[in-house]
Amino acid sequence: MNTERISIRYARALLDAAKPNNLENIVFNDMILIGDFIKYSKELKNLIKSPIIKSYHKKSVFNELFSNKIHTLTLNFLNLLADKNREELIPDIINQYKKIFYKEQGIKEVFITTANDLDDKIKQKI
Repeated sequence: MNTERISIRYARALLDAAKPNNLENIVFNDMILIGDFIKYSKELKNLIKSPIIKSYHKKSVFNELFSNKIHTLTLNFLNLLADKNREELIPDIINQYKKIFYKEQGIKEVFITTANDLDDKIKQKI
């Protein structure tokens, strides 16, 4: 099974777990935060990708970094990924969660390239 399919399944499962308590937006924000941590922390990125570091150590780092910053559901999800040795998929799962979340919310993500900076009035129209 390829990593994209696995990532989609985990992202869908997380979203489905968040729905009964209306936590989809909170988990979405958690995913963005975690993605930013991974993007800007070389150490965290290396920890997640390392097959040498044991899952209990990765879980300890997740708990230390995120216990007061993200919802318990999201933290438990990270720990589950570590237990299943799927933590290297976290960036892909985050991307898939965003795609599924946007689709369900009817949000389309766009990228605009301009020669000049856009003022706030134009940004609001867009």
